[in-house]
Amino acid sequence: MDIELLIPDKDNNWVIKHNILYYRKLALIPLVNKIDGLIFLNLDRRCTKAVIRLINNLQKKDIKFTFCDRFTITEKNIWKEHIDGIFLNNLMIIEEEKIFDLIKSGELDYIKIICNFIKSYKCQKRFNKIYDQLKKEHFGSKWYDWYNKSHVYRVKNQEIRDYYDTLFREVKISLLLSED
Repeated sequence: MDIELLIPDKDNNWVIKHNILYYRKLALIPLVNKIDGLIFLNLDRRCTKAVIRLINNLQKKDIKFTFCDRFTITEKNIWKEHIDGIFLNNLMIIEEEKIFDLIKSGELDYIKIICNFIKSYKCQKRFNKIYDQLKKEHFGSKWYDWYNKSHVYRVKNQEIRDYYDTLFREVKISLLLSED
C-alpha cells in the first residue's frame, strides 16, 4: 500500500519521507509507517487534530491499523524492547479529551486495536504490567488538598478515570472472545 493514499486532506503540512507520513507542526512529526506489513499510527499529542483527521480517513477507507509510539514509528520492525513504551504511550493518550471523545462515541474502536496488537505480538503480560503501573501512578493518583478539604486527582476528568478502570476488563473479555 502506498503511504500517499493515506493523506486525509489537501493540507500542505503533510510530508512523505522514506515512506513515512509526517505532519509538519514546527517540526516533522512522524504519524504513519508500514512496519511488519501493518499500518502503524502514532497517536501524538503534539498534533491531535491531524491524528484525528488521519484516524477518520483510515476508517473511512476501511484500512486496518494499529497504534505505535513516536520512538518506534520510524523503525523497520517492532522490537520486544519497545512494546512497553508503545503501551505506555497509547494508554496515556486516553487522557487527551479529543481522542477520548472519539473512543467514547465509538468512532475509534480502541479496545479492538489494542487487542489486535496484543495478539500480533503476544504481549498480554506486558500490557497487564503497564496498565497496572499507570493505574497506580497516573490514572488513580490523588492527594488531599488541605486548603480546599478535598481530594485532587491527577486526571481531572472522572469519566476518563472510570473508562480506564474498566479498560482492563474489556480488553481481557475481548481477547477471550476472539481466541481461535
